[in-house]
Amino acid sequence: MTVFKPLSKHRRFKLPQGKRHAVPYKPPKAIPVLGRVVAGSAGLLIFLLGASAAIAQRMRVSWYGPGFDGGYTASGEIFDRYDYTAAHPSWPFGTLLQLTNPNTGDRVFVRINDRSGGALDISEQAARDLGTYSEGIVSVDVEIVQWGEENY
Repeated sequence: MTVFKPLSKHRRFKLPQGKRHAVPYKPPKAIPVLGRVVAGSAGLLIFLLGASAAIAQRMRVSWYGPGFDGGYTASGEIFDRYDYTAAHPSWPFGTLLQLTNPNTGDRVFVRINDRSGGALDISEQAARDLGTYSEGIVSVDVEIVQWGEENY
């Protein structure tokens, strides 16, 4: 299998035709979350309810997707707008977040895998499930469930 790597982590480009995943991503088999274990997969993180969070704060979030789908993220992964991922200017890659819409109570869990210029950008699917897709920029409750270890 040929692996296509970005020329730099800030340069984005499209994959050749027929190449969906250029950089293999191996998700963790189990992720410890403050004393509890959570099952992980590439596109979906199955979380338990009621896990206490390390840090909670209200932040303004926006979403991104169509123009970046198939390009490389800052972590080197291929961006998929239907995955539950997020971008933050400084938090380590792999950080797991629980986002709660204070107006509806809807919750999603996302993983930091990209960098952003704003406070927090979430994938299109996460915004749809959170109920913030049509609003664009919205204030949500952000809880850091687990800090990531990678920080490029």
